[in-house]
Amino acid sequence: QQLANTGVVARVVQLQHDGEVLVRSAGGDRVEQGVRVVAAVPLQALSGGGNAIKGMKLEKAKVYLEDVLQYKQAIPFTKFTGGVGRHAQGKLRKAPGDKVRWPQKATKIVLDLLKNAEANAETKGVDVEELCVKHAQANRAMKQRRRTYRAHGRINPYMSSPAHIEIVLCKYEDPVAKGDDDDDDKEKPKLTRKRQAQLRIKQGGGN
Repeated sequence: QQLANTGVVARVVQLQHDGEVLVRSAGGDRVEQGVRVVAAVPLQALSGGGNAIKGMKLEKAKVYLEDVLQYKQAIPFTKFTGGVGRHAQGKLRKAPGDKVRWPQKATKIVLDLLKNAEANAETKGVDVEELCVKHAQANRAMKQRRRTYRAHGRINPYMSSPAHIEIVLCKYEDPVAKGDDDDDDKEKPKLTRKRQAQLRIKQGGGN
């Protein structure tokens, strides 16, 4: 599916119900990839997967998600931790309380989104090896309503909690080292009369 006025090629994600890939062509070495998920994938699982790969290089993130699918590494859960078990793999990710899970469906969607963003970067002529995950976020989507039938003729809501997920890949930049502070060039702050008196007392008296 060719998007108008951009050189980015997007494809439709076939999910349980329906889905749409939203791609925005950004300037420079930056690829923004967003997918509007309308499927039975909960927000809780998608937010954990997005936070786990944030800041990783693209290749490292793909390897990590592949390991999650094979239960070799786990995704730490820090927000939606009710009922999440503890496992020794949590020590590898420094997960609080070693609370981790291996969400299969959500991990496949995030991994598929990364691969799609990588293809878009190659189309734009961006060096894929220098890309890193700058931003990954999952937001609540509109709940899908169903009903379940209870005893004595009652009906209760049976809602799903889908999510919208977006990923931004940028060119990796080395962190800037902190410069040396020159005391001579730095202006000394002006002290109040009260603070000057306090310093005189600490030094052992005054006039």
